[in-house]
Amino acid sequence: MSLLINILSDYQKNSLENVKLLAALKLFDPNTDVLCNKANFKTCGVIEPAMYLMLTEKEYPENTLHVIDTKIAGNLPEKYVLACSNKQWYVVPDNGILSILMENKPCSFFEIPTKPGQFVDFTKHILIPALWNITDANFAKENIQLPPARTIVDSRLGEPGFQNNIYQLSIIYFDENGDTYYNLHKDYFDENIAGNAFDIRLSITQSISKISEHYSQVPEGEIAALFHPSGYLYLKNHHGNTRKLLGLRQDSKLMLQVKK
Repeated sequence: MSLLINILSDYQKNSLENVKLLAALKLFDPNTDVLCNKANFKTCGVIEPAMYLMLTEKEYPENTLHVIDTKIAGNLPEKYVLACSNKQWYVVPDNGILSILMENKPCSFFEIPTKPGQFVDFTKHILIPALWNITDANFAKENIQLPPARTIVDSRLGEPGFQNNIYQLSIIYFDENGDTYYNLHKDYFDENIAGNAFDIRLSITQSISKISEHYSQVPEGEIAALFHPSGYLYLKNHHGNTRKLLGLRQDSKLMLQVKK
């Protein structure tokens, strides 16, 4: 079975770290296909890489291995986890990423042991042992020889704030097209808001009063509010960049007012 590795890295293409990683992967299996996605994630952040994987994982074939090899991993060397969910595999630091990514999904977690006090070389001590385990197990999680991870670091996106019929939504992710994702999940919307008239305030003069099924349902140049298959609300500009159009920053808020 061929192996596809999707690496999320903030290392420069010709950096020593990146060269060492790619060389080790080719030494492991010359036929391994490697995709390098240079990610501009905040150091030590967990939401952005989790959201990136959540939004893109369905684009990859079964048994793709997603690897986070960034400053995020380098700053948290104490514990690394191999995870498997819906025939996708992940090697990530145990810093809260997995609890966001795997929320409400069936998942198996395995701890990649390191020795106390040992300097951890990510490629040598983490990635290669994980690869050997996956391939020796023929991608069957029940055959993985690593010890189960009894607990993982818990991290949550948080729910919208609510006061006086107004929900205050926080930005959790901007994608490369400027589509903007918020911490309003469809389950929460269905339980608390659905069935009521509402306005999503984009600006003093702009608002949206419905959730669209597809962005093509709004005129070209306008902004649609949709629920992504991951469950989270996002704003998309029809043939444009929502982030630039609305002048959004990471700390910008979105107000959803329920009309009762």
